[in-house]
Amino acid sequence: MAFTLTQLRHFVAIAEEGTMSRAAERCNIAQPSLSTSLRNLEGQLGKPLFAREPRGLRPTADGERFLRHARHILTVANEAVDDMKTEPDETAGTVRLAVAATISSFLVPALLREAALHLPRTTLEIQELERGEAEAGILAGTIDLAVTLVSHLSRRERINYEVLLRSPRRIWTCVGHELLARQAVSLADLAAYDFVLFETDEYAAMVRQYWARHGFTPRIVFRSQSLECIRNLVGQGLGITILSDFIYRGWSHDGGRIRRRPLLETPPTLDVGIGHRAMAELSPATRRVLETIRRLAGSAGAD
Repeated sequence: MAFTLTQLRHFVAIAEEGTMSRAAERCNIAQPSLSTSLRNLEGQLGKPLFAREPRGLRPTADGERFLRHARHILTVANEAVDDMKTEPDETAGTVRLAVAATISSFLVPALLREAALHLPRTTLEIQELERGEAEAGILAGTIDLAVTLVSHLSRRERINYEVLLRSPRRIWTCVGHELLARQAVSLADLAAYDFVLFETDEYAAMVRQYWARHGFTPRIVFRSQSLECIRNLVGQGLGITILSDFIYRGWSHDGGRIRRRPLLETPPTLDVGIGHRAMAELSPATRRVLETIRRLAGSAGAD
């Protein structure tokens, strides 16, 4: 099979953006060239990868299958390049890390990949812990580092923390939603639309305070602790929501497409940070893991 990494990048961009025009802009190439790239890839695979719909392009069943392979191939290729640029760090030790559930799906896979490539002698013991459990672990000395939402840390005088990224929160809608055509969107504009709420303790408390401050009452039709469920509902046009760029992805697992817009009444940012016990001496291995997490957070915040 003679497809190229460039063709795979084009294919993934089309799948994630949902239209040829946006994908071409993302890939910085002319739309006819992108169409040719896709046509050649489909010819090499012998299968159509997209179906045309009123809202744009949707991957076919074969397209969804190939999308998983394409992302994996591109990830491995990027890891190979990174591996050649960096010598493995021989620092040895065990690092006990707590990660908030909201953050773990974005941080943990990337961190484990980085550790396997560049920290081969460092052992990571990672737990998903609620904020209170993570704080207690830091203070008891059973947790070395905790990645959490720093705006909710209650024991700052005993925990040193730093903000890794501040992620704006925006409206999420499906492709083609009429709100996307507006020059500016306010909370009052959202009142006429069904709202789906990501029901985690930290987020629900924050967003209700935000709504109350601006006198807004959303028409909530569904609550879920599953981020993928919220994505699917928004992508299929069954509700809108307000969530952060940190957890944004332009597509849902069931083939929906998601777009985002800022609000005139700017919501509080989602602040992700990392903490450790105040006055504690960090081990060399812990410092290396901290540096790695800083770098990964910087990459995530660049979107």
